[in-house]
Amino acid sequence: MTRKIVIAVDGNTPQAVKLLEWAAENLNIRSPKKGDTTDEVASAEADVHVTILYVTIPPKLPDWGFHTLFTGDQVWEDILVENQKRAEAAKDALRDHAARLELPAGVESRPGDPREVISSFVKSSGTELLVVGSRGLSGATAMLMGSVSSYLVANAGCSVVVYRAPKETA
Repeated sequence: MTRKIVIAVDGNTPQAVKLLEWAAENLNIRSPKKGDTTDEVASAEADVHVTILYVTIPPKLPDWGFHTLFTGDQVWEDILVENQKRAEAAKDALRDHAARLELPAGVESRPGDPREVISSFVKSSGTELLVVGSRGLSGATAMLMGSVSSYLVANAGCSVVVYRAPKETA
């Protein structure tokens, strides 16, 4: 039976790279390497499907319609195209990071609210384990912005690992 693991990231950020590094090191999922023993190859080739899920938050157009009076529709279309280009560049960088870490993973992106997109993706794909990062928001900030990781722990429908990177020392 295939184990399905989703690693949800917020793009090609330092936090996302640390999350991928942690997953590669701690989840016992990596590509087989030349020189591995038979047991190491069998472990590396275990039936595991890993997806790195990058959720993009599309720019929101004002509901009142006055934006076209000042900027025209072309400006908004240009913004959407630029957003898509950034998403593709982030996917390429995430794919490169995964390869460097010998993490056998596909990369997918979906637009929308991260809570809803990730929750829906893991439920529809039969994911067994979801790995997400934590920005460490607390108090009023967490209450106003909401915590994606807290929402997913309560609503994902699978086991969730919340990784918090160690604080950088200056």
